[in-house]
Amino acid sequence: MASRGKTVQLSHMFVADFETCDERPALHEKDYPNQKVWLAGLQNLETEATTRFTNLDDFMSAAMARGDNQNTEIAIHGLKFDGSFIVPWLLRNNFQPTHNKPGAGQFSVLIDDKNNWYSIRLQVTKRRRVTIWDSAKLFPMPLEYMPGLYGTPTKKIAEDGDFYNAIREDGHEPTEREIIYFDNDLQVLTETIKAHIKICGLQFKKTHASQAFYEFEQSFPAWKWRFPGLSVDLDAYARSAYWGGISHVNEIHRAKDIYTIGVFDINSSYPDKAANCKLPYGPVLFEGGEGQAPDMSKFWIASALVEFKLKPGKLPCIPTKAISEGRPLTIDKWLDNSDGIVRMTFCNIDYLTILESYDFKIWRWMETAHWAWKIQKEIRAFVLKNNEAKVTNKEKAANEQDGEKRQEYLNLSQRAKINNNAFYGKFGEEIVKYGKTAYLQDEDIIYIMDREDEQSLNKRKFLPVAIA
Repeated sequence: MASRGKTVQLSHMFVADFETCDERPALHEKDYPNQKVWLAGLQNLETEATTRFTNLDDFMSAAMARGDNQNTEIAIHGLKFDGSFIVPWLLRNNFQPTHNKPGAGQFSVLIDDKNNWYSIRLQVTKRRRVTIWDSAKLFPMPLEYMPGLYGTPTKKIAEDGDFYNAIREDGHEPTEREIIYFDNDLQVLTETIKAHIKICGLQFKKTHASQAFYEFEQSFPAWKWRFPGLSVDLDAYARSAYWGGISHVNEIHRAKDIYTIGVFDINSSYPDKAANCKLPYGPVLFEGGEGQAPDMSKFWIASALVEFKLKPGKLPCIPTKAISEGRPLTIDKWLDNSDGIVRMTFCNIDYLTILESYDFKIWRWMETAHWAWKIQKEIRAFVLKNNEAKVTNKEKAANEQDGEKRQEYLNLSQRAKINNNAFYGKFGEEIVKYGKTAYLQDEDIIYIMDREDEQSLNKRKFLPVAIA
């Protein structure tokens, strides 16, 4: 995101926010009036000066203003909501949607098939672009928790229900209380982004995982040679074994009020395994057909016809989504019983875990793909470097008398921890991405799933690492 070939400077970075309310009182219990923007604002990251507006038109005019004719970036925490006002405004003011890089008078929205909003890219003129991005993708937490990330001073103000639910009439002049609340929200986000820039620079990435993976790339520039992207077909097959994390509540505790709960956590479990255990790499060594059991000395992903039942006293570890054929009819995310023969796809690591928890019978192996695997010294070096930075900077903070310097050390420690915990998830990034585009149809705004973007081979991540 640059200003005509140059990095956008702090003077052209802003945070923004909207305050909204119902347009009118509800007529009855099932009446849901439209929402309107009654207060909007922009705060400049360099000067921290705030400009407020009492309607959306004035906000959009200011956001697109010529200024010094440079590109600008605007961060909004929770773009999905605020963007639902911006996109209709653009469509109703003759800006045209596009799937591609916008030309003058066009805009694009990055909304994925799960309805996650990432950015709105608006080309105001041939020379000037405004990019509105979702800071919640970089800092995945509510505003009230954000000061704890980098130890920034401003804390979010909490108001009562009457404040949030009050209907403001058109032309409402914000009260001092409303202005203090609003400006405070902007300041919380501004301080967090500036603290992040101090560590990561002006060219920081706009999502949590992308920033961490960028740091990994800097430490291992040749990672693409070690971890080459998969073909579309092979990725689709392997992705069936990419289960991810799923929450689980023991059946004996479900739907009950539980008090005095203890919380336990394994500190950086996956980074530790990534550093010290074997990971797959390179091209596929060979593929096995129906009836061929996998080679247990390799990392493999296989589909098979199986039958299973949870052993007494064991926790389930087979997710419902792992079953591709014959899936039991259940709303549970974890399966205790296959209820007959089913087809599922899994990797060798999950296979060993399954054998510990289930009576698990393979009726027939269907197909397999094998990769070499070993401890990856570059990943190990990256994890250990971050671990050392986390611990060392915490120790420096504990011994530092200067408050500002102490916070700098704590921020560096926190960033190192985040890099370790977030980089590996990027290996699971989808290579075929589906998205929505907004259109104006008979004065209504509709979002159509009409985008399909296939990443070039050079940009693809190596899914087996995320599976392992």
